[in-house]
Parts: sequence; C-alpha cells; structure tokens
Amino acid sequence: MVPCPGVPGQGPGALVKRSVSLIAFAVLMFALCGAGGALLAARAGAGARVEPARPALRIVSLAPSVTEILFAVGAGGRVVGATDYCTHPPEAASIPRVGGLIDPNFEAMLDLAPDLAVMPASHADSARVLASLGIPALVVDHASIGGIADSIEAIGRAAGAPSAAARVAAELRGRLDRVERAARDLPRVRAMLCIDRPAGGIADVCIAGRDGFYDPLLALAGGRNVYEAATPLFPLVGAEGIVRLDPEVIIEFRAGAPAGESDAAVLADWQSLRAVSAARTGRIHIVRDAFMVIPGPRIAAIAERLLAALHPEAQERLP
Repeated sequence: MVPCPGVPGQGPGALVKRSVSLIAFAVLMFALCGAGGALLAARAGAGARVEPARPALRIVSLAPSVTEILFAVGAGGRVVGATDYCTHPPEAASIPRVGGLIDPNFEAMLDLAPDLAVMPASHADSARVLASLGIPALVVDHASIGGIADSIEAIGRAAGAPSAAARVAAELRGRLDRVERAARDLPRVRAMLCIDRPAGGIADVCIAGRDGFYDPLLALAGGRNVYEAATPLFPLVGAEGIVRLDPEVIIEFRAGAPAGESDAAVLADWQSLRAVSAARTGRIHIVRDAFMVIPGPRIAAIAERLLAALHPEAQERLP
C-alpha cells in the first residue's frame, strides 16, 4: 500500500499510515475514487459526450447510489442489472447482479441487453469497455454535494422521469439548505468520521479525508474536519495520530460491523485515548445505518445526523 501523507505538523513517529483498500470499503469507493466534475455520457462508437437522445428502457446501475436514485425517481422498473452492493430499496434485491467496482461482470451486463449503463466517475474505465460493447454509459459526479443533486436530474432525464427527478432534487437541496441555516451561526466543531473501524482497539482507523462529499457535509452541519491534508481520500490513522488531531466529536459509521456488536464495546475501545477531547467528554457517536456511506438521494439524512451529533442544540431549528 502507498503510505498516506501525514497530518500537517506531525513528526516521524506519527501513525498516519495508508489509504483504505478498495475491498474493505467498496461501497464508498463506488462513488468517490474518481475525480469529480461535470456530468458526461460516453456513447459507444463515436464517443460523443451527450445524454441519451431518448429515455432508456433497460438500465444497468453500477453503484448503490445510482440504484437508489433510479428508484427514488420512479424508474426502478427499468433497472435490469445492479451491483452486488445494491441493497436499497428492498425491491433492488431481486435485480440480477453484475459484479462490483473491482470485479465488474461485463458478460453479465451484455446478456441483459441494456440500452444504458449509469455509473459514478470512479467507473470511467468501465464506461470505455461498455462503449466498445455498444452499450452507452452515463457517468455522473457522486463525489460532491452539488454533483449528487445534479445527477438526480440527469439520471431522471435519461430514465424518462424528468419531473419526478426535479422534485426529488429540489427536496434534497431544500433539506440541505435547512441544515446549513440551522448551523450557520454556530461554532465549528472539530470532528472526525470513522468508517467501519475494526473493533478491539484503536489502530489503523479509516477516517474521512478532505477529498469527497463528507468534508462539505461536515461544514454544512457546523463541523470542521480535523484531517486537513488534501489527500488521501480515506487515510488510516493510528492512536498517536488521533491524539494529535484531537477531535472534539468522533462519529463512528458501523454499518459493516459484525452482527450483535454492542455500542458499549465500541465505546470501550476509546477509553485508552482519554487524551482525546471526544473520548474525555463522551462525545463519541455510533451510527449503524447503511445509508451513511452511500452518496445518493439520502445525503440530506446524513447531513441531519451530522448536525445532531455536532450541534444537538440546533435540532429545534429544523422544521
């Protein structure tokens, strides 16, 4: 693994170690590995970058976030293939599987005879392969808040549901605006987001870096990411590194934790780091909802959860 850049000001003994593997955090990497940017569509043959000329009837989704959007805009019935990680809404469970980020099954996709594949920018390589097979690909930005909202409208247009998509996008933007207004005049709380930390101790903790949708969501909800280096996307930090970062609030995403894991066991691991403000004051929050790692139409719910953890006093400001 390539070593991660250290936290600014850290000495050679720091335990900021490396970026997280694709396997351990495949769902997040679906949306965040690639660069952000404008929406684009790669068409087979000519390679033109335009949205489909007519609504697609048979769609393959190459990310959980895309699958959620298609169902949210009422186009779930057009989805004929989805990734191994597409589990929401429950109706998605019956859709044929086409592999994942690191093992896409192009043969399975071809057998489904889709007229469109939709994917985040992290799948640019897949888009080129699909183009060579005659399958158009719509590539969207799921690495930024604005890109996610815009992608709802683009996917809705491609799936023949522009009006429904406009309503979903407007509702999302409205909820995000309300979170931003609720936190606008509150102090910025130094926060650290941990993603599926291995239980039993504080070592090689995967945290959210600056490059991705978590950093602006934290800012929107009245927080400030304690990890200030531009890269990597998901650095791994050790106990010494966390002490140096000294977050006031720690939010643990535990959707991938073993069944039956107790909150008490998770919190007990932090007792060895009483030098960290969040551990000393008990401001460690555990969130087990899977949507917290999917940059789709439920990102407003992520922002609301972050606001509740960072500024519980602001909850009364939300309508």
